[in-house]
Amino acid sequence: MAIFWIDEDSPQFEFDRERLRARGSKVDDILDATTAYARLTDVDPNHVTGMIVDVMLRPGSDLGRFSPEKCDGTRRVGLILIDELNAFWGERLRRKFIIYTCATAEDIRGAIRATQKRFNIPVLPKSPDIVGSKFAKIVLNYFKSGEIEDEFIRR
Repeated sequence: MAIFWIDEDSPQFEFDRERLRARGSKVDDILDATTAYARLTDVDPNHVTGMIVDVMLRPGSDLGRFSPEKCDGTRRVGLILIDELNAFWGERLRRKFIIYTCATAEDIRGAIRATQKRFNIPVLPKSPDIVGSKFAKIVLNYFKSGEIEDEFIRR
């Protein structure tokens, strides 16, 4: 079972990934949406613990699926990736996404809320208050139980 961390900024979150690994999780970093889509449509969803998805993500080479028009430049690439993966796998990915973002612009927050509501996905803010062991506990608890703790942005 693996957690897929989909964020071009993932190297700066190495401490958080190490805490997930220390709790027994395999963490696989993916730096762009094209690679994420290819990898996650080629894996059995039963072998996926969960996915931590950044909103403002590099699209990669598939500019048909992740076009600048569809993705508002790169501002919504992660949300389009979630749409695409849900279209491919459907219910098999329920409770396997966490949107992880520092986006604050109101138009992006509206798009995040729409995706959050459509797929029942929690949003975890990138914050210096949620790091290391605390981050790992919150993430793993959600992937195991579906419980949304206070640190999540509620729908």
